[in-house]
Amino acid sequence: MRHLQGQPHAAGPKLCSPRRLGSKIAHLTSVHVPYDNRILHKQCKSLLKHGYEVVLLAPDESRRDAVDNVPLRAVRPPRNRLARLTGTVPELFRAALKENASLYHFHDPELIGVGLALKAMGKKVVYDVHEDVPQQVLSKDYIAYPLRRAVSAGAAMAEAVAARALDGIVVANPEVMSRFPANKAVLVQNYPILDELVRHEATPYRERQLRAVYVGSITGQRGMAEMIRAMAALRDWPEARLILGGTFSPASLIDAARGLEGWDRVDYRGFLSRPQVVGALGQARVGLAVLHPVPNYTKIQPTKLFEYMAAAIPIITSDLPAWRSIIEAADCGMAVDPRDPAKIAAAIAWVFSHPEQAEQMGRRGREFALRNFSWDAEAAKLFNLYDRLLQEG
Repeated sequence: MRHLQGQPHAAGPKLCSPRRLGSKIAHLTSVHVPYDNRILHKQCKSLLKHGYEVVLLAPDESRRDAVDNVPLRAVRPPRNRLARLTGTVPELFRAALKENASLYHFHDPELIGVGLALKAMGKKVVYDVHEDVPQQVLSKDYIAYPLRRAVSAGAAMAEAVAARALDGIVVANPEVMSRFPANKAVLVQNYPILDELVRHEATPYRERQLRAVYVGSITGQRGMAEMIRAMAALRDWPEARLILGGTFSPASLIDAARGLEGWDRVDYRGFLSRPQVVGALGQARVGLAVLHPVPNYTKIQPTKLFEYMAAAIPIITSDLPAWRSIIEAADCGMAVDPRDPAKIAAAIAWVFSHPEQAEQMGRRGREFALRNFSWDAEAAKLFNLYDRLLQEG
């Protein structure tokens, strides 16, 4: 479990490096919303705090000038994936050129071509690898099954070209690091901003109503149906509810969710801002992360686990080796078969019926997160990469 030994919770660098003064960093995304947790709340806002000039280029319907004080250059949101590739990506490239930034940091594999073009024009360029893209492709429903291996191989080849040509690779998952050159890849894990969770005045644990919580993208592979059916299976706990926060993908999936037994016990709150996420975690007795064992999810470290731990609530998660190792190391929850609503329900029922032990689980999780999972330590790695590249420039 070497990858769990993170840096202790410590403040990030406070002094502004001379190389940061007048250095503009442009973050580009064609897929993510402007208020994405990793891109906006962790990276861009940390950059502003530590002396960089930063601008975010992303699709946004409102065309506002800033989001949470981060300057925003909005492009038109696409109607579909094809429009994103043929319209949004070229528009982002044109917007990026107008910024004339010191360094460009892009977050989506479909922007590799944009990154290579910027690099060919003499710019410093960094690619942020959020997921194991070749593995992720293998479970994409919108790609015809016979084509998935070919598309996966193409994605791997594109990332290999990017790794050779670009200036830096930022990787969110330690399992993916080996695919990139050691002299260019920097591991910046998706650990939580501890202060927003630890300092929040949550409802005392044993005064909370019987609530489970899930916050994040809501899809079939992320356990949407199983979580809802698990609520229906809690027959001895009629007052139990599932706080469900996030957006359905695809949007039409919400119709299927509403038709499931157990939907009447779901408190669906839609997209949640960061304060609303923190508030939801502070109302719940247990956090759910029951993603299916598809290739991409078997290796990732889900951000939800870290946030649940920092919020001091016990966790029910998928029985996958990488996830189970975190839960066992912290002794803060249970791993179950994510495809079995009855087992998910049984784990929730145990938490509800053992409030003292469950509260202790949550406390152990928070203590473990404070020792091992600090965004401040990860942000310092990002600053060091930027400083080195800007110095080389």
